[in-house]
Amino acid sequence: MKTKTKNKIGNLCAILVAIVFLLSGFAKSADCAYFSNILWRTFQWQWLALSAPVIILTEIALGLLLMTGLYRRIVSVLTALFLVGISAGFLYGVYAFGMTNCGCFGHLSFLNLSPTFTLVRNGIMVVLLILAAVWAQPKPMHWVRAMIMIIGMLAGTFACGYTLPKATALFHKHAKYQGELVENTPLAALQLQPDSSYMVFFFSFDCPFCMTAVPQVGWWEKSGLVDRVIGIATQDSVGEHKFRSFYQDTAHTYPLTSPFTIQVIPMDSVLYFTNDLPMAYVIRHDTIIASWSGEVPPGIFFYQPNYSLNNSLQQ
Repeated sequence: MKTKTKNKIGNLCAILVAIVFLLSGFAKSADCAYFSNILWRTFQWQWLALSAPVIILTEIALGLLLMTGLYRRIVSVLTALFLVGISAGFLYGVYAFGMTNCGCFGHLSFLNLSPTFTLVRNGIMVVLLILAAVWAQPKPMHWVRAMIMIIGMLAGTFACGYTLPKATALFHKHAKYQGELVENTPLAALQLQPDSSYMVFFFSFDCPFCMTAVPQVGWWEKSGLVDRVIGIATQDSVGEHKFRSFYQDTAHTYPLTSPFTIQVIPMDSVLYFTNDLPMAYVIRHDTIIASWSGEVPPGIFFYQPNYSLNNSLQQ
């Protein structure tokens, strides 16, 4: 194969990967808190959640360098290593925590594929980057390419910075309000009836720990321990579709684990109530008598004839 043809193929490979990286980076930068939330809910590591802007800006920078052709060979190698590292972390999340959505393209749900297709796509991009590293011809520095880099990075930085406060807010509110009157807590905004009992369950469709707690929470209403379970979930069209499809398909097999009432609200609104997901509050006589974060005890464990929930929670 002629050298000129190899250069064209190598440059094309680099540009194809650049398009994917730029689309992914700018899509995530449009809502940095959404990507940070996925990292936090899956791995439960605060430093990883706060590194979301760094990951996004690195992706944008590599995409811009590949697109402009600056240092294309060495950048192709660095991008391949970055992609292998990200894929390894995602694979760990899939097998260790049941992660299903990497949030690679933010709210562009039609581009967020299943774990298998995501890893296959990343593998194809690594092959393209290897070809780019071997065959691509680097382009010299030019003021136009420099301006593209500067404008692109400024746009990505501004977009990440605009939603960064929402991401850091995940770690600011830890109150569980146990023993307090509902009217003295943010839960007063739910306008609950004082003569009824409730479990208010905050969760995310992308949080493996939340999905584990869902069947347990369902028992609280089905067994009559509380009058009503109210589920409040963060907005996520992909995760919500998978969630509702699963319980619709298994409703006849597992009737007690079918979904309770669920309200879907923006992440900003969830943070008004709590930063811990999953988070559950048991409310009786307008008082929060119990709260759990991370794990929710199954209602079936409490369900006995003439059982007093108040007495058990006080033990």
